[in-house]
Formats: sequence, structure tokens, C-alpha cells
Amino acid sequence: MDERTRRELLAALATGTTGLAGCTAPVGNGEERTDTSSPVPSRTPTATPSPSPTPGPDTLRLARVDGVVDGRTVVYPELLGTWLVRAARSEGPIRVTATVSVPMPDPVLARFEAVTLRTGDEAVDGTYAVDCEGGTRYEVLVGAQSVESVPGDATATPLSALPERRRALALAAVGNERATVYPETELGEWVREAWFGGYFRQDGTVYRGQEVRQTDAAFFSETLWMVLSLSSAPASNVDGPTLRVPDPAPEVRAFLDEALAGWEPDEEEAERTVDALPESVRSFAAETDHLLTHTTAFEVAAVDLIG
Repeated sequence: MDERTRRELLAALATGTTGLAGCTAPVGNGEERTDTSSPVPSRTPTATPSPSPTPGPDTLRLARVDGVVDGRTVVYPELLGTWLVRAARSEGPIRVTATVSVPMPDPVLARFEAVTLRTGDEAVDGTYAVDCEGGTRYEVLVGAQSVESVPGDATATPLSALPERRRALALAAVGNERATVYPETELGEWVREAWFGGYFRQDGTVYRGQEVRQTDAAFFSETLWMVLSLSSAPASNVDGPTLRVPDPAPEVRAFLDEALAGWEPDEEEAERTVDALPESVRSFAAETDHLLTHTTAFEVAAVDLIG
């Protein structure tokens, strides 16, 4: 090749070397091609995040307590708290009934000789002696059986000496008519305490009052009756629980209602399990030792089932 051709070739080679570092590269036929690709950025390895712990399942657990109830005890449902406040304000007994979804119910308040109320009302808060009786509400059938004589330590009361309503019921009973009464009423209280087992005289015949047994009359009843009196008592003489009558948050109410709805009286525990307990429910459990319903006392706990 001549000198001119050799210089052109060297110039072309120099240009191609520069293009490798810049933006062009030679093509076999002498054309140039522009490199438009972006440079690949360097990558710094990143640590894989640890998986978050799976929440729950958590349980609000209510364990039945048949023994001593003490500590921070909450009264629930609201109706029971209303009864306590009414009884504390009343000069005499209150007579109440409620459907409780528990077969053949008995009132839990009958277990206590005294209680201390904490309601937030200074006129009500204090310590009280408890007089409570109650049981399963059904229509009691009143009857009488004639007897030959009266025991020496008993007296036969003439029916004519009874007040009008009592006399009318007694005459129906001795006359084999249908005589019924509900146990929580004043008339029902007299029947329970005086007529049943008592002796009465009518037209020369002595009768002993009795209840006429009815097959399954109480067995299918889920209604509770109660006669409740609260009278002020010195705090130093009280050996009983302190009952709080709060207004739980709706979320707490919902959890309590659902836990109690699925509970049967022969079960040791009532519970409500979810993926994670709301903070309001956890706080309620942390601040409460026992829960007192119409018929049952429970120990309260929030339990993390996966520890």
C-alpha cells in the first residue's frame, strides 16, 4: 500500500479506539453505529427483612368461679347493675325478673352477705348488707291438703282472718280450683313463706298449704326472679366483694356478649377467640379480676394462645 493509504488506515484505527470509550464503534464497511444503551448501575446487596410475627390467635377467657369472689369485680350485664343501684336507693326490697338464657337459673347475689358498690355516684357508693332470694320463674300452682290435726307447735289460721287477696287465693286452693302466683310478687312471697307448710282452717276443716307439682314447670324456664334488699352496713363488718358498675365500651360489650352467648352452665369456661384482641378488650381484662352476671361469677383473662 502507498503512504497515503497507510495514514488513512492508522487514522481510522485511532478513531475506532476512541469510540470504544465513547459513543461510536466501527462497522466492517466503514460506517459508524451509535451506542444508545444506558450504563448498568452498580447494585448494593440488601438484607432480606425478617417476617413479622403472626398476630394471635388471642382469647378473652371467662373461667367460672364457684368459690370466693374478690378483687376488682365488674357487674355485667347493665341490667344487673341497674338492679343494684335501685336496691341501694330503695327503702324496701325490689322485685325483678330477667330472661338469662340459662336453664333453671339461680341469682348469684344470693351467695353474698355483703357487698361494696362502686358506681361513680357518691349517693350510692358504699357498703351494704345483702338480703337476696330468687330462683327460676314460673307460674306456681298453689294447693292444699286436708289434715286430721294440727301439730302442737303450730296454729291453724282461719281463712276469714286473711287479707282479701290472700283469702281469695287460699279459698281457690282449698276448693280445688286453679290458683296460681308468681314467686317474686308480694302475694307469691306470702305463699312461699306462710302458705306452703302452714295450717289453715275453713268450715271446720284444717288444711295444710302446699305447692302442686307440675311436670317440667321449671325445667324449661330461662327466666330468673329475684327479691333484693340492700341496707347500709359498716365497712369494717363486711366480708364481701367490691362490685364495680361501669359502662363498658361497645367493643368490650360485644366480646362479652359473644363469649357468654356460647357458654353452657356445665362448662368451666366461656371464651371468645379472634386473631388479635382489640386494645380496649385487653385493657378491660387487665383491669378486671372477676365478672359477675345474673347467675354466675367468672374470672377474667386475656390469653395469647401462641405464647
